[in-house]
Amino acid sequence: MLVKYEPWVLKTEDNEVWGVKILDGEFAGCAFAINELDEKDGTKELMLDYNVVQPPEGKSVEDASGPNFDAALNFIIQDILQKAIDAYENREGNPTEPSE
Repeated sequence: MLVKYEPWVLKTEDNEVWGVKILDGEFAGCAFAINELDEKDGTKELMLDYNVVQPPEGKSVEDASGPNFDAALNFIIQDILQKAIDAYENREGNPTEPSE
């Protein structure tokens, strides 16, 4: 699944909230804020906690759910993480030894 998206950041005096707006497809216009992205206890799986802050165009917040929405979120998060990993690995002075 290929999903076009746009990351966004909202900075306040107290914190920074980041999220993503889906630009095309079934969930176009939907924006969600990432509350937490962490490893599930005792597994190598990631847990995503988010809030829909803007529903898809012409739909309700409840419509931003189900297997298709989960697949779109999965694609977006994996793409963002892969871009971050690539940027980290391609930075100048990249250590070749694994972290501890």
